[in-house]
Amino acid sequence: MPLFRDMRCMDILPTAGQEFGYQAWLDNAGSNLEDCTVVIEPSKGMEATPARLEIGRLPSRDSRKLEWRLKAAESVCGQIVVSLYSNDKVLRRYSRPIVVLPKETSDYSSKKFQPKTLGGTMYYIDSVNGNDSRDGHSEKTAWRSFKNINGKTLQAGERLLLKRGSVFSEELQISAKGTADNWAVVESYGEGCRPIIRRNRDIDDRCMYVLNPDYLVIRELIVCNAGKGIDVSYRQSGHRGILIERCIVSTRTAYRNGVTKRARLALETPPEYP
Repeated sequence: MPLFRDMRCMDILPTAGQEFGYQAWLDNAGSNLEDCTVVIEPSKGMEATPARLEIGRLPSRDSRKLEWRLKAAESVCGQIVVSLYSNDKVLRRYSRPIVVLPKETSDYSSKKFQPKTLGGTMYYIDSVNGNDSRDGHSEKTAWRSFKNINGKTLQAGERLLLKRGSVFSEELQISAKGTADNWAVVESYGEGCRPIIRRNRDIDDRCMYVLNPDYLVIRELIVCNAGKGIDVSYRQSGHRGILIERCIVSTRTAYRNGVTKRARLALETPPEYP
């Protein structure tokens, strides 16, 4: 019996107006077939070249690679239908979804979208040279741990700054009440490696807990060795605005009682910068 397999688009994000490749494999697991033709039928608004592939004789246990070039004038969300004919009879018909993006799309990336922060109180934390008895409002009077900041709600324009090179072995717990025109921010300052929040490799450990935030940016942190990296929890409706960028969240396994378990991540962003 003939089968189509591995039907796929050769471009990750095909765009309207641009030609892109499409391919499939045709396997014959049955008896010999004669006078075979493969016909491709793309969704309305799309063109396929060639529309017909003359296969001819298809021996038993033979495989053929099929290739086409597709093009759509406008964006499409539809199907590709591929049919095998032998002696003018349909033996097999397969369909797969196809999506073609519009020529121009809005850029929602963090490089394009930069939330506004107009300024406000700044809180500094330095795990090496800080001191929790200070006021925490400047680099020279930085706190040492999360003791004074945990449970706090950052207001519009307020910034929580963690010193680069710092390593924290505790959970950071915050919320935020920023506005669309003045976001609250958690990020790094100084030079060197991004600040690290590192826990004890237990599946119940959590590096950062953010409750019901509004218009909050979290950037340039490393969180690791925990069951959850950055846990953003919305327990009430009506909240909006969260951007996490340039953070590294470890996916390493966490351990408890000698049993290996997969680490759980609430939110994760890929490493982009050192």
